[in-house]
This record gives sequence, structure tokens and C-alpha cells, in this order.
Amino acid sequence: MGLHIPRPAFWQNTLIRRIILGFVLAALVGILLGTSAGLFSQDITREGAPWEFPVRDTDHIATEISVLSMDLPNRRGNVHLAFEPQGRFRDEAGDLTAPLTAIIEGQIYNFTTSIPMRGLDLTVPLAGGNPRSFPYDRYYWTIRMAFRMAVSSNNDSTAGTPVPMNITLDGTVANVKFDVDVLTSTQGGHIRYALTVDIRRTSLTLFFTGFLLTVMWLLSLTMVILVYQTVFNNREIPPQLLTFGTVLLFAFPALRNSLPGVPQVGCLADMLGFFWPLLLVALCTCAILYHWLLSWTQPPPKVEPPPAPSTSTSTPRSSRAPMLGGQGEKSDAMSVPVTVHDDSKLTQMHDPYPSFPSRTRPFSTASSTSLPSVRRDSQRFMRTQDGYIIPEIESDVYPHHRQH
Repeated sequence: MGLHIPRPAFWQNTLIRRIILGFVLAALVGILLGTSAGLFSQDITREGAPWEFPVRDTDHIATEISVLSMDLPNRRGNVHLAFEPQGRFRDEAGDLTAPLTAIIEGQIYNFTTSIPMRGLDLTVPLAGGNPRSFPYDRYYWTIRMAFRMAVSSNNDSTAGTPVPMNITLDGTVANVKFDVDVLTSTQGGHIRYALTVDIRRTSLTLFFTGFLLTVMWLLSLTMVILVYQTVFNNREIPPQLLTFGTVLLFAFPALRNSLPGVPQVGCLADMLGFFWPLLLVALCTCAILYHWLLSWTQPPPKVEPPPAPSTSTSTPRSSRAPMLGGQGEKSDAMSVPVTVHDDSKLTQMHDPYPSFPSRTRPFSTASSTSLPSVRRDSQRFMRTQDGYIIPEIESDVYPHHRQH
């Protein structure tokens, strides 16, 4: 016996019920959209705001590192380095006033005076992490760089003097966020900078990945319930629903590939919400199809009914003999043979009015004893000298016509 929960009176109103359900659905959609917008705003704030490592010295080289792309499955990233002299290293036109030498990741780059400092495009390798840990994989990359004064003449005493750097990181790559840390080293009278960038998936990516994995699990559990009702409860499935599992088999890989930044098949997300739901859907689809095929029985052959027996034909109404006086109630009863007396010749015909009552004593030139007996629903007709057809009624059938 189930638990009966009484419903309030206002729930019986269809309009009020629809309004309440509409507000509930709108609230759920608002919560989902608000959560997504909050996570996206948080990620944009952390990614979009440039990270800066300031320097107190006004005479320095401003270095801006822009992250162009991050190929996490292949563990490499593309960055662009832009340099701009400040203080005494900059003239009125913005060009370099003294020759400098840059050492970036073991490569030496020379910058001459009276021309703008050119930018550099680098491909940095990603260390740590594992693409199979998606969406919880983490990586990092490091850039080591230093600026020093270049030798301008043989008697240049400033050659090799370290130049301070003001480093800014601008990372606006979708689906990842950055955490930056800078280490400085002053050994041997040189200033070296080591920029370490930690890379993780954004909160919105984690939310969307979890949502799609949950959807695949719910769809697979729906198939399990459908199989249980079909196989064990003999639920009849319409033919249109038989293709539901087949559609899911093709839809799941598309949903899996729509995950942002997903690597090849075999990552953690596949183990959590792709392989097992796909296996359940495949087994349930086969079970439903086999049950539908095995439960089919051949219908019995169609047997056409035998033709109805032909009934006796009656004389058309137009050829029937008229009733005495030409009036009376017509009857659909089966006609009976009557005897028509035409002086010396008797003919057989069908009577359309077997139950016609007679109020007069029949007149006949023939003896009534010579006529055959009739049933209750039959009577005889004879033609008089005047040409009329009158019925002859048996006295034992209608007593009030007895001879006195």
C-alpha cells in the first residue's frame, strides 16, 4: 500500500499548476546559467588580468609574455615575447639607446641601438602532468632569461652589466588557467629570471565535463530500466523505440568528443563516464532487440468465411397480385403458393400478403374438400366471376369464419 500524500486545493487548478512548474523550471535554468556565468567570470578574471613582476629600478627592459596557444595533449605551447626599453635605455622615438644581449632558454639574441627591439616567438615544452588525467591534468613550463649590456667598444667598462627586467604575463587561452611564479638569481653578479607557469583546466571546463558525463550515465540507466521492464515485465515496446539504444551508441562518441580540450580515447573522463555507459547501452540494445525477435510469433493464416447460402427469390413487387380493394398493410413474410381459379384453369402464384384477414365467406366453384390443407401463415386465393381475388380461409384456423 503506497503512501498517499494529499495535494493542496490550488493544485487542482491547471493554470496555477502550469505557472508553478514554469517558475520551477525557470529557477533551475537560472541556477545553471548563473553558476556557469560565475565560473566563467572567475576564469576570465584570473586569465585576462596580466600578471606582473614589477621592478623598482626605472632603467629596465619591460618584457611582456603572451601565451598564444597551449597544446596540452602534445605537451607544448606557443608564446610571444615583446620587449620595450624603459628609462635610460629608451630614446624619444622609443628605440634602444645601448646595445644589449639577451639570453633566453640558452639562446643568445643581440639587440643593436637606434632600432626597435624585435619580438620573439618561442615554443616551450610542457612538463609534468599526463593527458590521461583529463580533466584533472596539470602542467607547467619555465622560461629562463636575462639581459646584460653588450660590448660597444674595446674600452667599454659596462659590458656584461645585468639589466633589470619587468615581466608581465598575459594568458588568454580558452579552457586553461595559469598560476605564475618568478624566481631571481644574482650569482656571479648577473641577474637571471626564471618564470614558472602552472597550467590547469578552468572551472567551467570541469563543470561542463561533469555535466556531460552525468548525462551519459542517466541515459544508460534509462536503457537499463527499459530492458528490465521489457524482459521481466513483458512491456510492449513500440517499433519506434527499438532504435533508441542504437541512436545512443552513435551519440555518445559525439558527446565525448565535444568535451573542451579532451585528448584521445583512454583518459580519466572516459573511465568515469564514457566506457561504462557505452557498454551498458550496447548490452541493453542487444537485449531489447533479441527479446523483440524471440517473442515474435507467426500470425495464423487468414481464413475467408464461406459464402452465405442463397435465399429463395420472390416475385417482384410489381408482378404480385393486387390485394382485395387495393389497400392494406404490406408484409415482408415469406410468400406462399396460392391457387387462382380462372374458370377452368388454375395457376400457381406467390402471395405477397399471407396474413391478410378475410371478413366474408369465400366463394368457390370448387369443393373446399378438394383443396389441400394450408398452414397458419398461408391461405388460398380464387378469382370470382367478377374478376376479384378473394382469400379462402380454413375454418379450423379461423373459427369465426365457420359455416353456420
